[in-house]
Amino acid sequence: MIPSTNSRTPAAGRRSLSRRVRPAFATAFLLSLCLASSSCSFGKDDDDLPQTVTPELARANEVAGQYERSAAIWHRLHLQSGGEELDPYLGCGRSLLATGDVKSACAIVEQGLQVFPRDMDLRLLHGKILEAANYSRAAERCYEQAVLLDPNNHEARLGLGRIRVRLGLERRAIEHLRAANELEPGDVETLQNLALAAERTGCELEAYEAHRQLLELEDLHGAYRYVSASRLAFVADVQTAHPDALVVALPWIEEAIRLDPQSSEAHFLRARHFELHGALGDAELSYLRAVEIDPGNLGALEELAENYHEAGTADQADRFARMALTLERNRQRRVRLETYLIVTD
Repeated sequence: MIPSTNSRTPAAGRRSLSRRVRPAFATAFLLSLCLASSSCSFGKDDDDLPQTVTPELARANEVAGQYERSAAIWHRLHLQSGGEELDPYLGCGRSLLATGDVKSACAIVEQGLQVFPRDMDLRLLHGKILEAANYSRAAERCYEQAVLLDPNNHEARLGLGRIRVRLGLERRAIEHLRAANELEPGDVETLQNLALAAERTGCELEAYEAHRQLLELEDLHGAYRYVSASRLAFVADVQTAHPDALVVALPWIEEAIRLDPQSSEAHFLRARHFELHGALGDAELSYLRAVEIDPGNLGALEELAENYHEAGTADQADRFARMALTLERNRQRRVRLETYLIVTD
């Protein structure tokens, strides 16, 4: 059942189904068949359910994390409605997804989409299920359809942007992430994806502002977030728009090192910060630490080679230039590094 083709069933009402659309017993039969053949175990608990079940009871079990039981209740409600109600499709799909049974969740939601093809909640849930099943292209198509249904739906825009970032299509993702950010400013997941897409597409100022906003909104961060924001603070366009960027960046760099003392890039950024502020001795130590942690840190190797050359320390300049030349592929930078080598007869 994963992935599926799009249904051509005419649109129906949101909470009830026209008798002309599909015989109710056929929908119930197909759904029951999918559930019976799935790995989901909720059918085993069906006898334990109360005689009378309600949507409120199903939702209460969902909230309590009793997903197999909530799926069983939603399934019974679906059978009782003859497949004419939307909520059981949604509830059962959510509950099965929460149990990890993506195959059954997808089967149920696809059945619902045949009945309610224009329902946004079903369409978005379908996208999430396809993402969980690693059917990224199918999920992308699903979110595209959702955006066509409602261009002003934040979750649809975010879903399409998120899946395209996952697919490495950042240039096609960024417009939707920008739209999602306008629809719900300050949403953390939107900002996370926007920061990533913007940085990968060369929109450095936009990426910096997203990272900076995330650091203000969230309480806990990994070293990666501090390093990413700090790295962008050294970009000229960022400093023009945010004159305090480097001042703000130093505490971020220190926090990144505290969280991950083995972050070569964090030590490299601290060295650059020291160098820009004239603390050359501290800069040298930080560059050396960056190379000690990661001998492949090309930026630190080139800075050390150039700084030692300018200081007249030829042997050290030669050492780090040779290390850098094993990594550097840019012709102009290779030519410059070669001038730092000690020429012997």
